[in-house]
Amino acid sequence: MEEKFNCKKCKTVIGGHNQYLHDGMCDDCFFAEYFPEDAQVFAFENPNL
Repeated sequence: MEEKFNCKKCKTVIGGHNQYLHDGMCDDCFFAEYFPEDAQVFAFENPNL
């Protein structure tokens, strides 16, 4: 059974990867904290994919 953790900022449920490698934060909080200039995710369509 996989351990469940909560993001230390927003309290959403996170897995062990985020707990140990993302400083205990969900992806959104981690990237906003450590990479604020890249925090926005842009979706685009690429016909070559």
